[in-house]
Amino acid sequence: MRSATALKIEKANHAHISDGLTFLNDLFRIDPMSQLNEPTDAYDLIAWIQQAFGYMAMVDYPYPSSFITPLPGWPVNYACKYAQNHRSDPKLAATVLYEMSNVFYNYSGDLPTNCVNYTVCGDTVMNSISAPGTQMSWPWQICTELITEVCSEGPPNDFFSDQCSMYGGPQEQMLISCMWSFWPIGYNEILFDPNAIPIEYGHNYAAASNIIFTNGKLDPWSSGGIYENAPGIRQASKNGVYTFLIEGAAHHLDLRQPNTCDPLPVVNARFQIVNIIKCWVNPQNCSAMPEATPLPPLGPLATDDCRPIFHGYPWGQERPKIVNIIKCWVNPQNCSAMPEATPLPPLGPLATDDCRPIFHGYPWGQERPKGEVSTSSPHTTASSSVTLKPTLHFTTLTSILVVAFIVITA
Repeated sequence: MRSATALKIEKANHAHISDGLTFLNDLFRIDPMSQLNEPTDAYDLIAWIQQAFGYMAMVDYPYPSSFITPLPGWPVNYACKYAQNHRSDPKLAATVLYEMSNVFYNYSGDLPTNCVNYTVCGDTVMNSISAPGTQMSWPWQICTELITEVCSEGPPNDFFSDQCSMYGGPQEQMLISCMWSFWPIGYNEILFDPNAIPIEYGHNYAAASNIIFTNGKLDPWSSGGIYENAPGIRQASKNGVYTFLIEGAAHHLDLRQPNTCDPLPVVNARFQIVNIIKCWVNPQNCSAMPEATPLPPLGPLATDDCRPIFHGYPWGQERPKIVNIIKCWVNPQNCSAMPEATPLPPLGPLATDDCRPIFHGYPWGQERPKGEVSTSSPHTTASSSVTLKPTLHFTTLTSILVVAFIVITA
């Protein structure tokens, strides 16, 4: 028989737990369908909070957005304002978690309650971003041929507790979740195939061509991204394969509508990507594929008066320099190498008097382009004196000027 003291302690603990659950139900405005009634129900609330933090990081865009739910610009910074003051009291700490989670789930203030048990109310996030009848398409993908192992490692890497070592590891956890979700329609362990992607596409990118891999540094999914150290990527660079790690960018920000508040690295990455794709589509306009250049530093972040930009290319970025290469196009035998673009000189004083047209004045006092061979050069061969027929010369030159005009005005 238990002693009277033990019974008093048990009763006090039960009352303490009951009070705590009531406090959480009230604080988080938990829907009656998913109320916390037992201590183990708190795991549902923890998962609900963790989901808010993960998705908020994923859609940490610089301007207000509604890709998943309505959110302010830079929602992570916005939510973190609630946690600026350290609160050691458990109830105050819980209040901070509620306020931060509420930014993701109910920034608009339209939801009267929160359902924290997805087995009761479904995956509210997938429901919000999926067309009717397709809510389970992504869960099915990640339970069959696109297995993703996602878990928190605990401190110091994550402030959520270590989940990676629970239940046999992340892959086993994923299988358990998939079995629970899809067993009613005949799902079994055979359908869970972690090797589907490497079998279908391989693990080496050396033979790949015309791919641009971009990752946003703010995006949690970037941990599974493809970078220049991936197998075969360096070899594939000669085939038009590029990688960009974009500072200040969340999930696919580079693919979203350009905005006045986009960080500089995003703007420049988007500019480089467009130029690469232009050469893919019209290779005849490119003497060589563009080389990726380092993205600029993040710089100050714009947060006010964010507006979408339409038809804004090149978004304030420097266009590829157009140089006088027509002579080398028309008479390549006169050029030991194609001219290299050089920075244009400063404007300087403007001439206003005695303005006259100049005929046959090339090179107009400028230094000859690098690689151009002078016709008086002792290295000129017999073949270098060959000229095109006037009609062909004029037609070719006209075509080149049209191409140059298209490039300049694009």
